[in-house]
Amino acid sequence: MKLYCKACGGALKPDDERCFLCGTPAGVDPDELDRVEVTQGDASGGAGAETGSDLAAGSGAEDPNAGDAAAGHTAAATGGAAASRPVFCHSCGWKNPPASKFCAQCGTALQQLEGTEGAVAGAATAGTGAGTAAGTGAAAAMPAGDAIDRSPPGQATGTGAVEEGVGKRVGIIVGSAVMIVLALYLISALNSQQSPPSGPQPPPEISTEDLPPVPVGIAQQIEILDDSLAAGADPVPALERKVGLYLSAGRYDLAAQAQEEFAQAVGTEDAWTLAGNLYYDSMDRQPDGTELRTAFAKQAIAAYRKVLEINPDNLDVRTDMAVAYLWDPDNPMSAIQETQAVLERDSMHVQANFNRGIMLSQIGRMDQAIEQFRKVQRIVGDPESDLHQRADAAIASLTGGQ
Repeated sequence: MKLYCKACGGALKPDDERCFLCGTPAGVDPDELDRVEVTQGDASGGAGAETGSDLAAGSGAEDPNAGDAAAGHTAAATGGAAASRPVFCHSCGWKNPPASKFCAQCGTALQQLEGTEGAVAGAATAGTGAGTAAGTGAAAAMPAGDAIDRSPPGQATGTGAVEEGVGKRVGIIVGSAVMIVLALYLISALNSQQSPPSGPQPPPEISTEDLPPVPVGIAQQIEILDDSLAAGADPVPALERKVGLYLSAGRYDLAAQAQEEFAQAVGTEDAWTLAGNLYYDSMDRQPDGTELRTAFAKQAIAAYRKVLEINPDNLDVRTDMAVAYLWDPDNPMSAIQETQAVLERDSMHVQANFNRGIMLSQIGRMDQAIEQFRKVQRIVGDPESDLHQRADAAIASLTGGQ
């Protein structure tokens, strides 16, 4: 089923509140309001129709929700024009498809900032450095790093609805290059009564000298904001603006650093969550085995720890933190520990269940992994949902299509 704006024909996702092209509010009555359903075929004006992510096909797309966004990532990776990149909302951080005029989440008019067309392509691309799947056979056939979206703050987690957005996703492991030490540990840890000690380590400092340059137009606006901060201006709006500017340039790394400063200033759960998620996104965009990937993973973990200090019951954050631990060589065992901790509190948490299925497949426990993916399908229910289809593809890869 596909949804299109009745006013302009732009493709809508089921949870969009407004059309991202024309800003028309979405409604439920196709005769009077602004959304119509198309159950088969494509609408003639429906640019940007969604394309499903197929785990078995090995696409490895970091954003499985929209074909437009995936196309934008591909274009950016090959040096394409800025018009093919996703557009981020300065107000709420929502990731909108390329050429969007209005935010599909909050309706804010999207700004076209000077200098964004010069953004470094590597900083704007989706992360594709998850590498080769560990081991051989069915587990190795699974595509690399993937993720699904998380419920936004204030909505139910675990078995609740999910939606897309910058820093609003719950990490899903799909055939990542899990370290050998983790695989060896998993064999005993999944059923063990005792776990080896591990704990949070202080995150390393990340030097911006190691990262690509910021486009000139963005850099000039950032410099003005930094001058105002040095002069004693209120840090909250200035830092919030810096986050939006960096997101517009596709610089998740610098947006994460600015968001961390913002979180330190306001100290809220949501602020720290977004900081962690932006570091997580930055981690995803670095190749496996690099110092930057490890550094961003540690920064994400540190921010998520701040969230859990405020709200220990935030299971979505704990699930993301578990994935980040896979790339922390100092605490690789924590990945399964934190995943198990989520499932102990909520045995129906869909993302943690999916991740556990991947972990089981990585150590050769195929029957248990298959049952884990079937559990995911039972939790999701809808056979047309993206995650249900991913679980189905994972089962097919583990059984050889039988």
